[in-house]
Amino acid sequence: MKDSSTALEDIERSNLDYVDEDNVHTANRQSASLDTGKVGFEEISPFQRQLQSQLPRSFYFFTLMYFICMFAGFVNNSFAPAIEALADDFQVKVAAITAIISLYTIGNGAGQLIWGPIMDRWGRKPVILICGYVGIALNLWIMNASSYSELVFIRILQGLSFSGLGVIPSIIIRDCFSAKKYAIYSSILSSLFVFTPVIAPLIGAWIYLYLGWQAIFGILSIVILIVLIFFTQYMPETLDPEKRQPIHIGAIGKKYLTIFQSPRSLGLIVINSIFTVSTVVMPTMLPMVYIVDYHVDPANFAYLVLINTLIMALGLNINSRLLKSGVNPAKIWLWAAIIQALSTLVSFFVIFHGISLLGVVIALGISVFFTSFIIGNMTCLFFLDYNNMIGTASSIFVSTRLCFAGLVVALLAHIPSFNGITLLLINALTIILSAVLIVVYYHRYRPDIRVKQNSDHFVEHPDD
Repeated sequence: MKDSSTALEDIERSNLDYVDEDNVHTANRQSASLDTGKVGFEEISPFQRQLQSQLPRSFYFFTLMYFICMFAGFVNNSFAPAIEALADDFQVKVAAITAIISLYTIGNGAGQLIWGPIMDRWGRKPVILICGYVGIALNLWIMNASSYSELVFIRILQGLSFSGLGVIPSIIIRDCFSAKKYAIYSSILSSLFVFTPVIAPLIGAWIYLYLGWQAIFGILSIVILIVLIFFTQYMPETLDPEKRQPIHIGAIGKKYLTIFQSPRSLGLIVINSIFTVSTVVMPTMLPMVYIVDYHVDPANFAYLVLINTLIMALGLNINSRLLKSGVNPAKIWLWAAIIQALSTLVSFFVIFHGISLLGVVIALGISVFFTSFIIGNMTCLFFLDYNNMIGTASSIFVSTRLCFAGLVVALLAHIPSFNGITLLLINALTIILSAVLIVVYYHRYRPDIRVKQNSDHFVEHPDD
């Protein structure tokens, strides 16, 4: 394993060898066009084959990836049982504490625009280390925050920092494997990740009850430090040296413009942004609905969330099996969206026939089952066109959805919850709108056909 100084020297040498700033396969820079790296669903490069032999054993590899991406969710969910204590300490309403969950999401989305181009230039490993150590510093700061305005500022900074930890593990998996295996392994990783909303408040509740809410962030910092040490020691850099991208405003702007000028990509970005409202509104509003409206004990909050989590994990497992058996991910995405939209009838039944804690749990449980099939397959379809700039493409795809959803939910979080009616309505209407857009997109752009195309097709048909 190379030390950091040697790695930096290699990067600088690659700068000198960098002929085409936009990674195009042509000697004529004047007439070059940006090669985003469109690939087939099952294609694998020689670099990926070589890289796989350098990875830790599968168990250790996925354990590291899980812990790294888990931190982004843990820092946002672990203090949910302590929202009333936080409201008392900072002398604000509970709704104001709930709002900082969505503010973190906005910071998380904005951070993608920073880290995406950086990780495509200097690699995934340096970004994880920077985000991790900055995250530790911010955790220590929030433990000593003295005002609500300071708390808000720190939470946005936490979102910026932990955004790198949340997204890079999936990019590392895509670096190492084909799009098909990425979809499968990403489902496995997501199956583990969805337990974070359960584990985080459960652990957070016990820490809060015995040590206070500040200790939640202190103990989290210790765990982050341990994981960073293991990551530094055992994980290689996964960015293909031939795919390093330049960092200057013109080059980055051209890549972003290329993505937004593609109707197929822009459609996925819009759908992804709208659909994410349904996934952000739940962790934002559930603490208020369960703990404040239905007086669930903070120590038991996580057990209610566990129900939805187990259902989502089941969906992710089924999705992984479908992909392994050869089912087209675009078709899974389409039918999951349609059935999920139909399932919102349960939410409307609960709303108009007597809202209750049990009704909220059942309605949300049915909804999240289909969410398991939608997000991963939609991301896989988007990445197919950007194999040469995954970090930059991911930054756009993730930042737009998190910033949009975070802003929308931050505004909606101040609406009275009405014992969960507000949550169910926002969730159902978002799902229905997303399903309509997915059906229209599918019939317009036929992503099921795109999945069957490989890089040779785009050499022969460069305008596709």
